[in-house]
Amino acid sequence: MKTCVCGRKTGDSHSQCLACRSTERQCVECSRTFVGARRRCGSCASVQTNEKQRDKRMGLQPGQFDQMLADQGGLCAICFRSEKMVRAVTQRVTGLSTDHDHMCCPGSDSCGQCVRGLVCRNCNTLLGMAEDNILILQSAISYLTKFAFLRDQASVGNHSEPQVGHPLDVAVNDNITQKGK
Repeated sequence: MKTCVCGRKTGDSHSQCLACRSTERQCVECSRTFVGARRRCGSCASVQTNEKQRDKRMGLQPGQFDQMLADQGGLCAICFRSEKMVRAVTQRVTGLSTDHDHMCCPGSDSCGQCVRGLVCRNCNTLLGMAEDNILILQSAISYLTKFAFLRDQASVGNHSEPQVGHPLDVAVNDNITQKGK
């Protein structure tokens, strides 16, 4: 027979007594109401478990992911945007992915020494599809720059200014201007 956190004997193999297991509570994370003796609802407890598993899989020390996230201002290390993907179950935005050098650690797990930064799902997919190959990514930049230059040349007659809506747009427009000189 076990003793519940409230001090009562459980009367069976459960770690909580029947009263605690059937008590309605409010989640300390999301304020949802749930039944049980835990402090967090199932969704929030799952997120916490997933974070611990992520840290273990990626070879990160406790708090290292949060420090990296703070250092990057909560934004993707590549596109400087926040993650936009929303989990269906929790309706929360997914966290940034931990990017690592696949030459050091092939697959989805990392030793922790080859972690490069945190990236959004789109940029993580970009790196994966390019197989972390710098030549492929440089070729893609050249390809896009060529057609952006042609597009901007065509719009010169329209006297339209390039639209800048993102820090990377400024860099691309500056690069195009330099090539046009």
